[in-house]
Amino acid sequence: MGGGNSIRWDPLTEATQYDQVKVYTATTAGASYGTALGTVNLQDYLYYDLTGSSTAWYKISNYDSINAAESAKSSAVQTSTIGTYATVKKVYEYMNWYNEQYSEAVGTGTGSLAIFDLANKKIVEGTLKVYVAGALKVVNDDYSFDSEFGRITFVTASIPTLAQAVTADYWWSDYSSRLVSDYLQRSQAHIDQMLGRTFYGVASVTQVYNGNSWNTVNWFSYEAQDFSNLASDFKPVDAEFIDERTLLLKNFPIVAVSAFSVGGTAVDAADYDILTEEGIIYLHVDSGLLFTKGVQNVSVTYTYGYTDVPKLIEELSVKLTAIEVLRSRLLGMPNASLDVPTRHINALKEDVKEIYEAVGRKLSVKVI
Repeated sequence: MGGGNSIRWDPLTEATQYDQVKVYTATTAGASYGTALGTVNLQDYLYYDLTGSSTAWYKISNYDSINAAESAKSSAVQTSTIGTYATVKKVYEYMNWYNEQYSEAVGTGTGSLAIFDLANKKIVEGTLKVYVAGALKVVNDDYSFDSEFGRITFVTASIPTLAQAVTADYWWSDYSSRLVSDYLQRSQAHIDQMLGRTFYGVASVTQVYNGNSWNTVNWFSYEAQDFSNLASDFKPVDAEFIDERTLLLKNFPIVAVSAFSVGGTAVDAADYDILTEEGIIYLHVDSGLLFTKGVQNVSVTYTYGYTDVPKLIEELSVKLTAIEVLRSRLLGMPNASLDVPTRHINALKEDVKEIYEAVGRKLSVKVI
């Protein structure tokens, strides 16, 4: 899994004079938030701090890059740790770029020797199993491991005793697991930017909407583009109300709705339906209720997200990572024929395009 923090916020659409958002970080909530950690476009409502710790705090502000004007900073918040949508092992497995090694005789214990080197380097992350006298050992508890150099270092309490055999099973490759891990993190950020939401974990949120009883039609659509471009052209715009009885929530799928009110009055669960996968709340016709026009008069508290990463998202992450791996390999082979790897990249791009179209929220609702 990758490391770092994801910072998400609701777009501040009323601040039309601004075109960017600045992100700040500090070690405590009340600390001074000096130089901005990073800057993103106003419509990009998430930022990834790939080196952020689990104890980091964050604030954001709106920024007008033309006039160098900045809004007040937000309240301090802590955020969730980033994961990746697929494992390093999955990428190597998909690309078939690995060799298997089983029951390698790594060495023999002396009672003091802590460091043992495997016969191969660039070990595929998540594949190593180390045995001492036939007993499986636990990484971090019994030993640390450098995948680039194939080096096992036992902690003092777990150093093999005299004559104990150290053996290992693993996959190895000529391509670095660390690079694959970096590309997986980039693919996760790319997917979230393109689809406007995260597929990692479950969260709860309270959101307010401006009611609109007009019969409006909104939809989301996606078009083809070069998926190496990290621009957020495909990110859904918040359509919110599709018609006077239908509310499109900003996050989905919906796990549960815990509170829902219109005009300050709680709506009974019997008076609406939830389309969980689409993230839609629909008021029953016979309830007599409408999303009446008003300012922030609709409030919803709900839980959304995934306990497990969807298989299509995992596949998408693997294929985006494979594209980056192939590209990096091409850079290292300037005199090699480009025909075959280029065809592979183009085929992967087509696969990626189809998956984006399959998992993106695509609505076309006509009011009759």
